[in-house]
Amino acid sequence: MARTASKTPALRYHKQTRRYYIFTGGKRVYLGSHKGTAANRRLEIVASIIEGKPAPVAIASASGGTTLARALADFRLWALTHYTDSRAIARFDAVIAAAIAEHGETPADQFDGQGVEDIRNALTNRKPELARGYINCLIRALKTAFAWMKRRKIVCANTLAEVRQVRALMAGEGGRETTPIPPVEDWVIEATRRECSRTIRAMIDLQRATGMRPGELCRMRRCDLTTLPSEVLPIPGQRRTIKAMEAEGVPIWWYVPARHKNLHRGKMRIVPIGPDGQQILKPFLDRAHDNYIFRPADDLSLARQKALRAGPCYDVRAYHNAIVRAVGRANRVRKQAVERALVPLFVSVPPWSPNQLRHAALEDAADRLDPEHAAAIGGHSASMRALDAYVQATIKKAASAAAKVG
Repeated sequence: MARTASKTPALRYHKQTRRYYIFTGGKRVYLGSHKGTAANRRLEIVASIIEGKPAPVAIASASGGTTLARALADFRLWALTHYTDSRAIARFDAVIAAAIAEHGETPADQFDGQGVEDIRNALTNRKPELARGYINCLIRALKTAFAWMKRRKIVCANTLAEVRQVRALMAGEGGRETTPIPPVEDWVIEATRRECSRTIRAMIDLQRATGMRPGELCRMRRCDLTTLPSEVLPIPGQRRTIKAMEAEGVPIWWYVPARHKNLHRGKMRIVPIGPDGQQILKPFLDRAHDNYIFRPADDLSLARQKALRAGPCYDVRAYHNAIVRAVGRANRVRKQAVERALVPLFVSVPPWSPNQLRHAALEDAADRLDPEHAAAIGGHSASMRALDAYVQATIKKAASAAAKVG
């Protein structure tokens, strides 16, 4: 017999956002972070259900205006159609959850700088501790949401100005301090790739050769590659096309990602692939037009594919986890070699991530050429902030200049 839906939904607690909620009408209705207030609202909703009235899906503010919770929910729906970078959506989700937990019932047009600081303090006090740069990034995302609200006339210009006047956290003012991620060393790459599958090895080699982002690498399809002058590809967001060409007598292929982190800003992203990258890619070009280049199915048996529910392509997390497991295997092999007296000393392979391959490739390009060329390969704008990422090349050039000039 089918279960009859209960007219008295239970009060539940959501640990991630630290809010109480109920399920009603097939939807999750948040009732605030204070248990007593949430319990009272639950009773009001239950009474409405018993009387046959529709249960509210959002809590209205006392002044009758749009609550911050409702405005941020509407913003998120818009952001899902506007932003192509999943990390941007994740940042919006994180700051929206914190904002609703702290000030979800506040009328959006009565929100001010103190409210922003309350949200930032909640983020700063979260355990495990968030990085200061990430907290600043989340607050910028909140300011973006309020700029959208201003355009939609949900808030006035004064409210937006109040939100924007909150400055970023400086060093020592809160949050975990971090340092830039260094490029991975070549010996570490070689020790790791020996323990990887054929596909993961190719992904590592191609990313090291081209400096593309891990997400761009994982989403590469055959239809996104131009390997011949006759293969003309449109550039997303542009009225332009591109095709394979020669540069200084060397054939150059192009990879044009269908989506990338700056697509919503109207910027284009094209990845040049030189002779080294071409040799890596050639064994994988026998794909159907819209198939992904790097597929888990190529490394797994049919039974393992079903057991692991392997998708049509590697995602960034699976790619990262494959590297983590390979590092673990490499260290076990090295320990066994020491135990068998095959080598005198155990040298551990340090953990590393795919982004460090990108840093290594662009650092190498900056060293061989200059930071501007490295920025062009990596898809950066040639700003000083972007060029500062290639610090090692800058240090070497400064040392060379000092040696000559004195």
